[in-house]
Amino acid sequence: MPKCRARRFREVRPRQLPYETYWATETMGDFDPEEPGAWVTRTVQQCKDLSIEVEIH
Repeated sequence: MPKCRARRFREVRPRQLPYETYWATETMGDFDPEEPGAWVTRTVQQCKDLSIEVEIH
C-alpha cells in the first residue's frame, strides 16, 4: 500500500533519498507527459545512484 510505504519511508528517513524526491517519484508528481523520457531517465538514474550508495547487510 503506497500510504503505508510513504509513512515507513518518512519514519526511516534514509539520507540517500530525501522524502520529497521519493514522493515525487512514487506519485509521478514530476512527470511531464510532454517529455516522458526525462522522468524515466531521472528515475533510472536515482535507482543507479541508490544501488551504489545503499549498503545491504
